[in-house]
Amino acid sequence: MRAIKQPSPVFTEPWWNTLLDDTNYLTEATIIKNSVPKDFFQEKDLHYVLQQVPQKLSFLQAGLRVYAEGRQTIKEMTEMYRNPLQAGETLQEFTQRIFEGQKYGIILNRVTNYHPELGKKLAPLYQGIIEKLGVDWIDLNTTMFIGNYGYTPFGVHYDGEATNVIHFHLGPGKKVMTLWDQDTFVKQTGSRMHFPHPEKILSHGTDYVIEPNDTFYLPEGPFHIGNTEEFSMAVTVVIKGISVKDWLTSALAEMNTDSFNPEVLAGYETDLDEVFTQGMVESTVSDLPFNSWVKTAMEDYQLSLKSNCGFKPPRWFDDKTYDDLATRRIQAVQPFQMYHKALKDDQVRLYFRRNKQNFAASKTIIPIIEQLNDGDTLEVEKVLEQNASAKDYLTEFFTLLLNHQAIELA
Repeated sequence: MRAIKQPSPVFTEPWWNTLLDDTNYLTEATIIKNSVPKDFFQEKDLHYVLQQVPQKLSFLQAGLRVYAEGRQTIKEMTEMYRNPLQAGETLQEFTQRIFEGQKYGIILNRVTNYHPELGKKLAPLYQGIIEKLGVDWIDLNTTMFIGNYGYTPFGVHYDGEATNVIHFHLGPGKKVMTLWDQDTFVKQTGSRMHFPHPEKILSHGTDYVIEPNDTFYLPEGPFHIGNTEEFSMAVTVVIKGISVKDWLTSALAEMNTDSFNPEVLAGYETDLDEVFTQGMVESTVSDLPFNSWVKTAMEDYQLSLKSNCGFKPPRWFDDKTYDDLATRRIQAVQPFQMYHKALKDDQVRLYFRRNKQNFAASKTIIPIIEQLNDGDTLEVEKVLEQNASAKDYLTEFFTLLLNHQAIELA
């Protein structure tokens, strides 16, 4: 039975055509008026995210920034953790309680970690960029902005090389985004550093007024600052191109993880014991198997990234159990795909929601993964009956995929 794939309410063909035409293929800033459907994300979604933060983000861990009267503050952040948002409070009631009338801003990165449904809705953005632009490897990060903080607290700034932003504005207040090209900014400020006095150079910039349900696209290049005088909410997706340097750096990091084990790779013939007993100092680079390791790690990074449509991995629900799993049906979480690579000794390396792990019984697992990727809904009981000798193993396997949000109950 095929799972029903719901079309994205935002990333339609007309939406892409408008975005690409108005931005000259993502090279110029633009606003797409009334392009964010009201059910795409709502205040209740950001309410849910803020409720998750004290439970899932350690205090002072990178990712959350809190501002009061233009300055980053620990006091109000502490209060947010000690007296968190309640189910019956609106965001405005909560922030009034925490900030007591001050101008404030709450900025949270990696929002899809806290809101799986929002991750599903945004994933087609990755697919569209690949299909429309032919760009294969990008990294995506979702950030939430809440508040009436006035000018962006960290001043006029440049987001960095190969960085583009799509801003989905919920409102209810508007945001005015002011942009300066790099030559103008340097001429007016004397440097390329962040500039904390936007009012001194506003007359030299270009304003974009972003109203509720608008989409704003910010390309790589301009220095910019936002101004939000009234309470508003927004979600942005930062699109970061992956350079060869980024790719190699990530690959080297992959080599330092427990999951990276080159000895299980099909065709791997180097005798590690023999190599390392030589001693690192006495060995030449050509004697060591680093070349094949790096290539394998780079491929690992590519497939892991692709498996979660460029976003960071969602949170792992390690406390969930499924006592009635045998009576349920499962399907892949759309639009995400799982990728696999055959290893020796009937093992398979599986990439799912930006995770990767090696599994035994590849001849059993691979056909199941391919069915799920094709959109099939599987009856767990039938799968277990067809693979009776691996019943317990498959039950654990499905539980792991459920907890990592690679599959879901249908």
